Amino acid sequence: MFGLEELRREWKHPVTDRAANTAVWDEAAESFCKHAVPKWEDNPFLQEIEKKVKLYPGMRVLDIGCGTGIYSMAMASRAKEIIGVDLSPKMIAYARKKADDAGIENVDFRCMDWPGAAEEEIEKLGKFDLVFAHMTPAVADADSFFKMLRTASAHCFLVKPVRRSDSVLDKVKLAAGVENRPDSFDKGMLYAFGILWQRGLLPELSYRKETWESERDLEDAKKWYINKIRTYNPLEYEGEAKICRLLETLQENGTVKETVNTAISTMYWNMEETVDENYDSVLQ
Repeated sequence: MFGLEELRREWKHPVTDRAANTAVWDEAAESFCKHAVPKWEDNPFLQEIEKKVKLYPGMRVLDIGCGTGIYSMAMASRAKEIIGVDLSPKMIAYARKKADDAGIENVDFRCMDWPGAAEEEIEKLGKFDLVFAHMTPAVADADSFFKMLRTASAHCFLVKPVRRSDSVLDKVKLAAGVENRPDSFDKGMLYAFGILWQRGLLPELSYRKETWESERDLEDAKKWYINKIRTYNPLEYEGEAKICRLLETLQENGTVKETVNTAISTMYWNMEETVDENYDSVLQ
């Protein structure tokens, strides 16, 4: 297993174009806004929280990469204060509107690029009893993971898709020549586990399988997939042209349909449960 410093060096953020990354998530905001606030009785992630965490009304909760805020809002009735952060201004605008419409007053949504946030911004957030990053690339390297750890006083959840295959995006990566780039979350989950394990913490892992279906108009698909590739790989005109030609061959009646098969990995740990009395050094 890698040592702590090796893990820091190996686990790098794949995003190189932050403007393109923001554009990708701004474009997705409208479809994300259609997702209903999940219910505790039937949502797998909320059920995981209930199994691991003794919730109480005075809790502070941090939702990293909150999107349109549905998990923050689900927590609102069971905690004192929830802060949700996301890099997409459109996601945050939708989240605020949804909370206002629902009359939820103890959730604060903030536009923040978590990986790019200055240490002063992280410190101002304070400490939280529960911190989670659910299905978001906001925690995708050692630096952003250590920021997550520094905000947590107790319970943490990191949820990522692993062993993932995308019927269209994988072909687009191949056309753009980036199929072997380390942009999946698989290694990230292993690195996160390694960091916690090296410092005496006791991470737990669980999995469930899912299939997702989506579709975009051809012109919207061209913009989205080009921006997606740009987030971690520079594209010249010819690269963009290859992607456009590929999408034209994959479209049906002007629509590009995507099928994603994945396993959802949930990692839980408690900063207060350790076999190493010096575990605070994990935050350094």
